[in-house]
Amino acid sequence: MRVLSVTGLALALSLHGLTASAQTLSSSDFGLFVGGVRIEHHSVETLSDALAPVSVELAKYLGLGLLDLRNDETRKRLDDLLRRVEDGTATAENTPPIFHGLEGFSTVLAFRSLYNITGGIRPPSVRGKIRDYFFHEDTRSGHLSVHMEIDHYDASGRLHARVFQQWDVRIKPGGYQVKDRNNAAIQPGDFFPGTIDLPKESTDQGDLRSIWVRNLDHKLFARGPSAIEVQNVYQRIQTAASEGKVERLANGNNYYALDADSCIDILLAGHPPATQLPPQIGYCLGRCTSPGIMNSN
Repeated sequence: MRVLSVTGLALALSLHGLTASAQTLSSSDFGLFVGGVRIEHHSVETLSDALAPVSVELAKYLGLGLLDLRNDETRKRLDDLLRRVEDGTATAENTPPIFHGLEGFSTVLAFRSLYNITGGIRPPSVRGKIRDYFFHEDTRSGHLSVHMEIDHYDASGRLHARVFQQWDVRIKPGGYQVKDRNNAAIQPGDFFPGTIDLPKESTDQGDLRSIWVRNLDHKLFARGPSAIEVQNVYQRIQTAASEGKVERLANGNNYYALDADSCIDILLAGHPPATQLPPQIGYCLGRCTSPGIMNSN
C-alpha cells in the first residue's frame, strides 16, 4: 500500500512540476558529467575523447565509419536522431541502446553538447531534483520521482526551447544495494566497490564537495533492467511560440527500454532513510560503466 500511495503522489507531483516555473529548480551543483568531468569543463577534444567508446557504437548505428562532426552529412544524421529523441517521438526500435533508459537521457545530452560545441553553439544546460523518494528496507525496493529541466539554445545563443520532464522510476524488490564506505580505500573506485567511481573532488579531503566534508558514508545503488523500471516519463516542451502541453511519452519510447548500464547511485550521510531524502545529498542518474555519463547533484 505504501508503494502505491507514493506512486500516486509522484504522479501528482509530475503534473504539478511540469507546469511550474523553471525557477522552482535552483540546485546549483547539479550538472552533466562525462568521464567524471562536468560538461562545461570539457573542450571539444577532451569531450570527444571521453565519448570515444560510445561514439563507435553510435557511428555504426548511423551507418558511418566514424563520428566525424566536421562532416556535414555526419552532423545531419546525428542531429536528425537527436531531434527525434528530444521531441519524444523516438522509440526503442529506432534508437541505439546507448540512448535507452536513464543511461540514454544522459548520453543524448552528452552527444547534443558535443554536436553543439563543434558547431559553435552553446550546449544545453540541465537542472534536476529528486522530488519523491521511497526505500523499503526489508525488500530492498523503492521509488523515485525525478524532475528535469533542459534548456536548448539557437546559433545566436538565445534560449530556443525549455524541456520539462518528470520521471517515475520503480526499483524492483532486491534491486537496491546498500553500500558502506570503505574508509581504508585509496583509489576512487574502492570507496564503494561495485558502484559508480567517485570523481576526484569527492575524495579530496580539502574539497567542500568531498565525502569527508559532507560525511557521506553510505550509498544506495541500483543497476540495469533487473533492478530498475521506468514507469512513466512526462514531458512538456516550451518555446517562444507555445507553452506546450504535458504528455506522457508512449510505452515504446526509448527511455522505457533500460540498458544494463542504466543506474541510480545515491550518496548519503548514514543509512538510507525510508522517505524524505535530506537536502544535502549526492546522486547520479545515468550510465554506470566507462565512460561514465550521468546527471549528478
